[in-house]
Amino acid sequence: MTLLVALASNNPQQYYYCVSKCVRILERLLRSQSIPQDYTFYGIPSPWLQVKTMQALQLLPLLEDPSSVRLLLELLERVVIGTDITQSINKTNVMHAALFEAMELIMLIDTQQSLIPRCMVSLSKFVSLREPNLRCLGMRVLARLLSVADVRDNVCVYETDILFSLREEDRRLVCLFSGFPSDK
Repeated sequence: MTLLVALASNNPQQYYYCVSKCVRILERLLRSQSIPQDYTFYGIPSPWLQVKTMQALQLLPLLEDPSSVRLLLELLERVVIGTDITQSINKTNVMHAALFEAMELIMLIDTQQSLIPRCMVSLSKFVSLREPNLRCLGMRVLARLLSVADVRDNVCVYETDILFSLREEDRRLVCLFSGFPSDK
């Protein structure tokens, strides 16, 4: 998958035939279909392959088949819904890596914006965390979401939480959200 990501970054159209195969790989991983125990990490089937597969799908041409798009959105929804903060830092890290890649992919393929509200709810949790790295990652993805989707009204619902969760030294990050009232 790493090789495919490298090759597709130079000429994505040449590898269009890999899109359906990537979706099938992701489906097998996310539905835990016959994954050997050696390929699981804290009960998550091959999280690194999940991340790389989603990165490849971000580079490759968009799916044209509506049923394949629906399947991929269903799989990505599983990632968004199934990601939570756990006591195990390692498990949390791999879950979040998959979550953030899933959100990047959702921004590319979810033309109906059916999963964007779920992404917003998930991101709002990250913005309020005490862990600065996760908070920063959440803010980065939220800023990216603002740049690709018409979700400004949805983000404004979380504006108070976003501004409250920022520490004084982090208030410079508010500039990511241009358009918020300046009196906050």
